[in-house]
Amino acid sequence: MAAVGWNEKILAADSFPVFTKSQIAYTIPTNTVGCYMDPTNVVGTNYLYKLDGQVFGGSVEGHIQTFTEGFSGKTDEGTPWKTLTELFAAYQKGSLESDIRPIYSEKTSSDFLRKMYGDKETEARMQAECSAFSSMEVLMGFDYSDGYLAIIKVGYKDGHYNIMPYYFVLEGSHYKVSQIVLRKMNPMLINIFRFQINELSAVQR
Repeated sequence: MAAVGWNEKILAADSFPVFTKSQIAYTIPTNTVGCYMDPTNVVGTNYLYKLDGQVFGGSVEGHIQTFTEGFSGKTDEGTPWKTLTELFAAYQKGSLESDIRPIYSEKTSSDFLRKMYGDKETEARMQAECSAFSSMEVLMGFDYSDGYLAIIKVGYKDGHYNIMPYYFVLEGSHYKVSQIVLRKMNPMLINIFRFQINELSAVQR
């Protein structure tokens, strides 16, 4: 069967992970390799973090649809997962500034966008990296600061995977991708991210 390009869509309806929020007690073993000491959140042999968000139970639940699976290319940006689907589609189309910029928050990401598209070398490097993505799967997401932080498993065309954070801010009824600035070290974020990386590494061994 011939390969299908981003503009050669298989007929199908748009499909997105279900977006919900609930109270989550998220536990991480304190002996997790690479974790940051966080004594105020230790319960027994675990770090315990109380989050408002969701954790996905498998690859099907958190799967982000691609063009080849029938994504139409545009959403109402009503959930972080809809916006992420649009962003992934923009990556598939080459990460052109005209496609990427409308998905990001201009209020919080103007510096980031200026750096990404400010010179041809940086733009080319970013486009090359994003064009290597083959899949996205949402692992979890939760409220953080003034926005919503998602932990995403990204698949690459060469067969390996990575864990990446994406941050969203709600502007009116639209979730926009946003640059996140950590003004101080946050043990919770480090430990959640480190735990997810270790889980992925164990599967890939």
